[in-house]
Parts: sequence; structure tokens; C-alpha cells
Amino acid sequence: MPRTTPSKTRRRPAPRPKVRVPDHGIVGDCPAVRAMLRELRRYAPTSLPALVLGETGTGKELVARELHRGSGRRGRFVAVSCPNLPANLVESELFGHRRGAFTGASDNRIGAFEEADGGTLFLDEIGEMPLEVQAKVLRVLQEGVIRRLGEGREVRVDVRVVAATWRDLRTLVAEGRFREDLYNRLAYCEVTLPPLRERGHDVVLLARALMVRAREKHGLPRRALGQDAEGVLRAYAWPGNVRELERTLYRALATGTGRALRGDDLRRALGGALEAEPETEEVPTVLGVLEQRGEMRAGDLRAALGVSKSTLGRLVAPLIAEGRVVREGAGVATNYRLVVHRPGAPRPDDRWGTALGLAREEGRVSRGRLAAELGVSERTALRVLAAMVEAGVLVEDGGRGRGAGYLACCS
Repeated sequence: MPRTTPSKTRRRPAPRPKVRVPDHGIVGDCPAVRAMLRELRRYAPTSLPALVLGETGTGKELVARELHRGSGRRGRFVAVSCPNLPANLVESELFGHRRGAFTGASDNRIGAFEEADGGTLFLDEIGEMPLEVQAKVLRVLQEGVIRRLGEGREVRVDVRVVAATWRDLRTLVAEGRFREDLYNRLAYCEVTLPPLRERGHDVVLLARALMVRAREKHGLPRRALGQDAEGVLRAYAWPGNVRELERTLYRALATGTGRALRGDDLRRALGGALEAEPETEEVPTVLGVLEQRGEMRAGDLRAALGVSKSTLGRLVAPLIAEGRVVREGAGVATNYRLVVHRPGAPRPDDRWGTALGLAREEGRVSRGRLAAELGVSERTALRVLAAMVEAGVLVEDGGRGRGAGYLACCS
């Protein structure tokens, strides 16, 4: 028989992993985001007002929309930006007016509260709202009625209010610039968004999702994300958070060339901001300062180190991811606390943050609960908890067997 030679087959390249964007649109897998999503699942089905805290560009409106989506309310989601409301038309925009109520009021008009009847009203940057308007918003929350300008009768509305701000409302209350009773009403459900610089690998996940959106929504070129580009994404502090990341990626995709987005494309899009960032050699200094005081406000820590807000965030981010520093609060009320580990103890990883978050939120954490949250075996979860006990982060609550629990030492 004649000898046949096998035909050469062309090897197909391995398929690229698909970018999966959750239904809620919040992309991220760091412990802080997972904890925030757990809070959203608890708060969304209620009708209570909510307060969303976080720096500019962290996605506060996206969280507000998820609260509305999970509420099951049939009405609309209406967003109002408080800083963009003209000072002489704030009440008209929120509560509506009757024809002739003021100069220029040529027609009857309903306000944002009536537009959102049966749904959710999102008040963005509520810290900028005038005090006299705050009093009227409080009345709506208390009594569920509004009164249009120039009209005597009251109108009943069923609206869930979700407010957001980057400011520390407690400081504004102390300064007399925000009503304490309104703050107490809004803070029934409080959600804090972590800044992008503290979310570790999430910046890469977000970049991939944004690049898909750039192609589908804006027709920008389809390009892969190069490894050197990932390094640039991780190295930059992103003071403008997700909004700055989106702007930078779109600019890099529009001006770059080649099949993959490179680090140089991102550097050009950032306009030299990356090179202005100092080296990470200052990280031990953060620990040194915190070791002296135990915990410090962000402003005091910046002053002690002589660095900017964005630089401090970049320096502290890896320490938070490692579980060596805990971040509390938002805005000017941000507080950093040192988590003390014994010398020679095992170094923490991302699973520590999840375990510590569960212990603080639920009072205790068991190996079964941690295994379910991490998607690992109970044996693996037990090893994580044992390492945290050895490091002095958790203590056992005295239980035995599978029901044994662990408590946070530094709550």
C-alpha cells in the first residue's frame, strides 16, 4: 500500500476569555465590592431611604439604580444633580409649580418627586442642597406629601429617596450646613463605595468591560488588553476613579494602533500623570506612621507623609488588600487603622478581607460560611481561618467542630 502522510492541520488559537458583566453592571471581585453587593441585596427590597457615599467617579448612580432595580418598584428612576440645579429653580425642579407662580412660569409643571412617584428619586451630591430645600425634602420623607409652588393643595407621593455625596455629611452637620434630622433619615441604609485605587485587580476587570462597551456603544476599535497595559493600569492611582479610567481607555483606543492596547497608549492618554507618581518605596513609611498612632484620619496621615490625596490612596491600597490596614468612612472622614500581625505570621491574601468582612458584618464567621462565600472547600476555609488566628486578626469563639466561629479582634 502506498504510504500516506498525515495532512497538516492548522492549530486554532485558544479562545479569549469572554468578559462577563453582571446583570447589575457593577464589575469587581475585591472584598470591598463583594461586601458592598451584600449590603445592596439587603437594602434593595426595602422602601427605606438610602445614602450612597464615595469619591467622585466611583459609580454612585450605578449603585442607586441597582437599589431601584432590586426594589421591585414599578415607578421610574429619576436622577437629579443637586449642584446643577439653578439656585432660583431648585424648589420648582423638585416639587413642580403652577402657572404664574413666579416670573417665567408660563405653564403648570410637575417636579422630580411626582415624576418618580411609585419609583425612586436619586439626589446626587445632596450635600450641595440649600438648607431651606433640605427642610422640604425632610417633610416629604416624613409625611409623603409635596406642595407645588403657587398651589395650596398637597399632593401625596410614594417615592423612595436615594441620596449620594462625596462629602462627609456629619462634618457638614457640625458646621450647620446640613440638617441633622435629614441626615439621620437618609442614613437608615448607608452604602460606601471604595475608590478604584483600593480595589486591586478590579481595575483590569473594569478596563476589559469598558473596552467592550467602547466597541459596542461607540464603535471604537476592537483591541485586546496587553500585559504591559495591565501593569500601567495597576500602577496608576486613578484619582478620578472609574470615570477617569473610562475617559483614558476611550482616548487610548481612539488614538492607539495595533491589535493590542499597550502601556505606551495608556501613558499618552494619561498625559504624563503616571510619571508624576512617586515610587512605592514610601509604603513602609505608612506603616511606620500608623505603628506610632494605631489609627489616623486620612488628612493627618497625608500631612505626616507629605503626600497628595491620590498618592496616599496608592500607598495604602496594597496594605488594605493585604489586610494590614483597615479603611473606614469616606471623604474627609476617611480613617485608616493598623491591623497588627505578629512577626513571622503568615502573610494575608485576598481571602482574609472576605473573612474579616463577614466576621464584622455578621458578628462571627464559621468555616462553612466562609467556604460558601469563597467557593472553596471547608478544609481550605479552615486553613484560612487558622492562619488569621495565628496572625492575631481573628479569635475563636470557643465553639467546637463545624459550628465553631471566629470573631474579629480589631472591630
